[in-house]
Amino acid sequence: MMKSKGFISILIFNVVANICCNYIGQQGRILHEKFEPIFSNEIPNGYLQIFKPSIKKDLVLINTLKIKYRSPIATFYYDKRYYLQTYLIDSDFNSSLKKLHFESVYDDGKADAYYSLIGLSNINYQYKLAMPEKISDIYLNLYGSTSQMIMKNDSIAFYTSNFNSLSIKYNRTEDNDIYCWGSVNQKDVPIEILFLRKNLSLYLLIMSPTDRERPFSVNTLYNLIN
Repeated sequence: MMKSKGFISILIFNVVANICCNYIGQQGRILHEKFEPIFSNEIPNGYLQIFKPSIKKDLVLINTLKIKYRSPIATFYYDKRYYLQTYLIDSDFNSSLKKLHFESVYDDGKADAYYSLIGLSNINYQYKLAMPEKISDIYLNLYGSTSQMIMKNDSIAFYTSNFNSLSIKYNRTEDNDIYCWGSVNQKDVPIEILFLRKNLSLYLLIMSPTDRERPFSVNTLYNLIN
């Protein structure tokens, strides 16, 4: 009798688990159809103007992820030695970056939201499939060794880390809008992160070396912006 009850319990669990997995998969497919994430080989309008003219010849586009209702996410090679991801967070941002909230605590990235993935050899990037929200606050969680703020003023917030995970959200109680973590066997990945407010546009730039053993020169990412 006990074995029979145990078998029934396992059967019920498996049925419920299959229903949940099917529901999650269906929801994911519905969201992908709604937000239509696709890759292209076009550099988004206006993205190159944030860089100094002298370095543009060393920027080579890898791809651009286009997600409906969200600005494109462009990934470049820079100088054949770095990955550089560039994203326009908001085209109508009128707040000071001095107010950006920064912390360094573990974040496993678990969320109720669905995301579109960009996978590089050293870092995986996830961008939430959701309608954009008006941004007034920014919460950056940069978890890893030596995570630190280098500069913060009205128009620039600049950080470095040997990171394990990175998350960005615009409301402390909401799911992450962006979540990044080291690829397989990639821990303590050296990165530089820069938020740039230019006119009323707010950009996010994330740079990492293609070879993790190659150290950054001082302020490599900061020295690229115009």
